[in-house]
Amino acid sequence: MGTLKIVSADPDKALSLKVDALRSIFPLKDGDIFSTAKIRKAMQDYTKAYGQYGFIDFTAEPQFDIDDAAKRIDITLRFNEESSITCVVSILSATPRLATKSSAASFFSTRASSSTSAPGKSVSFV
Repeated sequence: MGTLKIVSADPDKALSLKVDALRSIFPLKDGDIFSTAKIRKAMQDYTKAYGQYGFIDFTAEPQFDIDDAAKRIDITLRFNEESSITCVVSILSATPRLATKSSAASFFSTRASSSTSAPGKSVSFV
């Protein structure tokens, strides 16, 4: 393996994540034996890393520059971040109403009178 470059697919936009952090995800270092399995795993890891920051449409495109004489493969990863999604979560809290004996009795008496219960049965509250 030769050198690794990580660049934005959009030349007018810088990457949102730091290149040093992205470089640390890549499993191959200069001088390592080239492995397509490790590169596939790195692409999945980059997708997960960007997904954690809301970039759900992130794609990475590897480009290879093969030098047969030097037996080196330089890799350029072009990252297309698309746009991130921001989620705002609001938490609502409700204060329960205190039920009184009369409010509960009126609630259940209207339910009992409108239900198909047998005649003569009533609901009582002590």
